[in-house]
Amino acid sequence: MTEDDRLYRAPRNAIGPPHGADKDGRAGAGRVLIARFDWPSGAVVQPVEALWISGDRVLVEWPLDWQRVERRRTWLPRDDVAARVRVR
Repeated sequence: MTEDDRLYRAPRNAIGPPHGADKDGRAGAGRVLIARFDWPSGAVVQPVEALWISGDRVLVEWPLDWQRVERRRTWLPRDDVAARVRVR
């Protein structure tokens, strides 16, 4: 297995990092949040760690032992990351 074989494809809702120097962003300080990942097989909501919080996007990381692959960080739209989920 090559290194590339171990990489997940990015979720469909992944976005790129902020452009230029992100002066409005701040460190996520390891805060545990909940993120929605839109995979080809369906949406998954799971706990993540916030690494960087920008105006409209968040860099998240999920624990390596959940997925046995190298890619475990991705930028998601801020609307797909929250501190809690409201259930009606």
